[in-house]
Amino acid sequence: MKKLLSYTLLFAFIALALSSCKKDEETEEMVTPLPGVVIPTSTIQVNPVHQWQDAPFELGTTYNIDGVDVQFDEVRFYLSRFVMSDMMDNTENGETAILLSAASTDTIEIAATNLTNVHNLSFLFGLDSLLNHQDPTLALAPLNDPLMHWGWNPDAGYKFLKVEGRADIAGDGNLVPFSIHAATDELRRDMSAMLMLDLEEGSNSVNMNIDYHSMFLNVAFDNLSGTHGASELTNGIADNIQSTTIDFE
Repeated sequence: MKKLLSYTLLFAFIALALSSCKKDEETEEMVTPLPGVVIPTSTIQVNPVHQWQDAPFELGTTYNIDGVDVQFDEVRFYLSRFVMSDMMDNTENGETAILLSAASTDTIEIAATNLTNVHNLSFLFGLDSLLNHQDPTLALAPLNDPLMHWGWNPDAGYKFLKVEGRADIAGDGNLVPFSIHAATDELRRDMSAMLMLDLEEGSNSVNMNIDYHSMFLNVAFDNLSGTHGASELTNGIADNIQSTTIDFE
């Protein structure tokens, strides 16, 4: 009887081991890439650095812009269609869109790649027409944010830039609300930056410096309660973002 019990336990152990090996083999088969599919070996993340010229930019802080005291309560904007180029002009596409907020310094991934270096990064301020006019209720993050879409005017698409704040418009010390919502395809801008980034396997990070002083250069806050869509003011802000607001290091 003891021998029978020993044999039974032995066979059970062998069966369990074989079953475990089979599961391991199945797991390996499941993660094996399809023929011709190359799994990226590196990722690129950006660390947002919010600045007002050479000082940190902070929501709720009073800034004097051309003699007007201004406080920003919210600043958010989209960048999209990232394309990386290496020293040999090989290119790969990165993330479709990211949403940046002055309230957050969280690291954001912009690409997964097999490139070994990135010499140039091109992208858009705002969204291309295809992204801008998709159904936001079916979109993936960060394009599923209803507060960044013109719900009352869906044909206009997304708010590429949303700014809420208060300004001493009358110069009497009383801060009154204002809002800037830059939207419509007209506001999209092509952008590019040199990185000179050698990539290692795994995570690679780079600082994205955002200068809000440059973003709001020449904005007349003493005559502003709100502007929405495409206007002379929002086109000016989009031009500022394209030319001077963002750099990488």
